[in-house]
Amino acid sequence: MPIYFAAVIVLYREQEVLDCDCDMASVHHLLSQIPQDLPYETLISRAGDLFVQFPPSELAREAAAQQQAQKTAASTFKDFELASAQQRPDMVLRQRFQGLLRTEDRTKDVLTKPRTNRFVKLAVMGLTVALGAAALAVVKSALEWAPKFQLQLFP
Repeated sequence: MPIYFAAVIVLYREQEVLDCDCDMASVHHLLSQIPQDLPYETLISRAGDLFVQFPPSELAREAAAQQQAQKTAASTFKDFELASAQQRPDMVLRQRFQGLLRTEDRTKDVLTKPRTNRFVKLAVMGLTVALGAAALAVVKSALEWAPKFQLQLFP
């Protein structure tokens, strides 16, 4: 019954809901602020009418039927067989060779390769080598002074 009462309140405030900004935060803010001057007796009566007109069992049955109708899975073996046959690689290749795909799309797919700049590659390699050498130098110097530092901390 609370769901029906909430629905009746939203229906009662329909114009306010439609007039507010069309984003989730605005609608939530509007609906979370329930005015004190609502005609509660009328709304409770309308909620009862909705409960009688649309019982929960009927709504559940309709929701299940709607969900069943919207399923994307193959409902019969024949549907499954057809769907799997259309997704086989040889079927896709056959469709391409039969001209279902435009020739320019085929050549674009085959000939388009990502182009890289040779100078960018060289710059990345150079930076990698330089950073590696710097890291090795830091490690080597740390290994040289670490024992001395440890002796200073723990005599």
